[in-house]
Amino acid sequence: MVGPQLAHAVWKMHPLRLSYSLLSDKNPMMHGVGAWAERARAERAVPSSANPFVAMQEHFSNAVVKALDVYRDVRDQMSEQMFHAVYGSPVIQALYGISANSGDPRPRPGSSPRTRLAFEAEIAYLRSRLAEGGTLEAGARMIIYISKAQHFIDARSFEVLRRLLEAHPNVPLSASRPFCASSGPSWPLMSAGRSRR
Repeated sequence: MVGPQLAHAVWKMHPLRLSYSLLSDKNPMMHGVGAWAERARAERAVPSSANPFVAMQEHFSNAVVKALDVYRDVRDQMSEQMFHAVYGSPVIQALYGISANSGDPRPRPGSSPRTRLAFEAEIAYLRSRLAEGGTLEAGARMIIYISKAQHFIDARSFEVLRRLLEAHPNVPLSASRPFCASSGPSWPLMSAGRSRR
């Protein structure tokens, strides 16, 4: 078992803490540095522009900045040349099915004029059916409209469905014609109605 004194000593001897402790007032060898620091603060003076050390400092700083700029430009140029050398190779392009003689790239699917005309015709057809249907279809469209805005259907929506089914007992819940058969076309209808806003 490790006692608290030994644990505290190990904690203080950690290299990250020891580096600060050696240069602080906790180190007896650093007591004189505090007086020197106070004297330096009291006698501190701004050097003149004619001081050669200031000029050396400016020249060295500018040299470091220029060296870093040159390194950045050379690195970017080498990266670009390597990229073009690898991916611009006819062998690599042939392996991935890309050829310089392939012509213009194919248009994106769904962006042809024929597709856009068919989509607009379907939207116009759906908008023309917004006024069709009775109370059951209106209730289904209302629930769909609310659920599209909220992105979920809660218990209140199911309660509205239950009341709609109770109000329309002539709609059989069988495989031949479930409730979805009445409310199914309502989803694209409501989507078309919202798209015009």
